Amino acid sequence: MLEYNFFVSNAGDFEADFFLIPTQPLVAGNGLRFAVAIDGEPPQIMTIDQETEVSSAKWAQNVLNQSTIGESRFRLVKGSHVLKIFAVDTGVVLDKIVLSSSALPTSYFAPRETAAGAR
Repeated sequence: MLEYNFFVSNAGDFEADFFLIPTQPLVAGNGLRFAVAIDGEPPQIMTIDQETEVSSAKWAQNVLNQSTIGESRFRLVKGSHVLKIFAVDTGVVLDKIVLSSSALPTSYFAPRETAAGAR
């Protein structure tokens, strides 16, 4: 399990985008699976690319982009939180997490990293 501490300035609905390296699933049809939880909530299993065949056009585009993305939504109150990431399947490589409360500017690989300790 990994833990990330973070702070939100305003309460609201947030979208979390999880950027993964597009590795091949261990079991065809299972996709790439891991679990996430915020604060003391029970973990929710995330399944990314469950319907994507390794030889498909979507798979080829993921490989060219060096990424595949899973999304989740959370309602958060103002203040400090803890995001926990749990392994479900081996071979899943988490590359980047983007948490946003509003639409982000269009970019190739999401916004730049927020500096540690920035608020």
